[in-house]
Amino acid sequence: MITSFDIGRKQDYRLEPNKISSNLESNKETNKEIKKENKKNSPDIDTTEFLLAEYMLELILLRKPNFHRSKLATKKQKQERIISWCKPIKTMLYKDKISPEHIIKVMDYVASKPFYATNILSTDKLSKRFDEIEMDMQKNGVLEPEPIFDPNKKLTDKLIRTYGILINNRDYCPLNEHELRKFIESSEKMIEFYSKHSIIKENWLKYLAKCLTKVYKEQGQTLHPGHFNSRKTWEVLLPQFLEELGIGR
Repeated sequence: MITSFDIGRKQDYRLEPNKISSNLESNKETNKEIKKENKKNSPDIDTTEFLLAEYMLELILLRKPNFHRSKLATKKQKQERIISWCKPIKTMLYKDKISPEHIIKVMDYVASKPFYATNILSTDKLSKRFDEIEMDMQKNGVLEPEPIFDPNKKLTDKLIRTYGILINNRDYCPLNEHELRKFIESSEKMIEFYSKHSIIKENWLKYLAKCLTKVYKEQGQTLHPGHFNSRKTWEVLLPQFLEELGIGR
């Protein structure tokens, strides 16, 4: 059972995670006016990230009714605060591939622990300490590691093996979920990048490995998993490398 909330109300009752979409639908009329006002520069308030950000705020208000009282006095102010909290949630959902149900579990755990409840009072802080909280949950036996969905697992495994070869550790395995997600994201970027440049699959890993070796290893720098999924690699370094080779123009 998961503690949840009704839009605009501070109540402690239960909501099943699979009802997120239906709740969003029912909130459309309630939020219509403010949605129009914030449409140009703000996220859509009928999204999963909005509902999750609102959930976290309601959990905080249940424990601390006077939380930012002067800045959350009206419904409009609350919704503006929630909108400003959407970005970290969106990153967790779509970049880190964390399910809404899993995020809710972590939020509930934060609310149940005085130390976290006192120190984590925004979605930004939740995002930054998410791995730490997960490890604490696993340590206390309240969370089993959640399988990470990888639509390109074979390619991701090849990327991991390539990284192991580059760092002279053929037995390398990602140390944690955060590290694994870097390779999963890298495989997605690899497919998108090489498809645009019409590069045959047999050369994908070879070109990436040679590029990273030239930029980092040959310069005496340590190669990290983050280099595999960084924007710099896919938007700057690899295009320059292929241009030098006269490939993919």
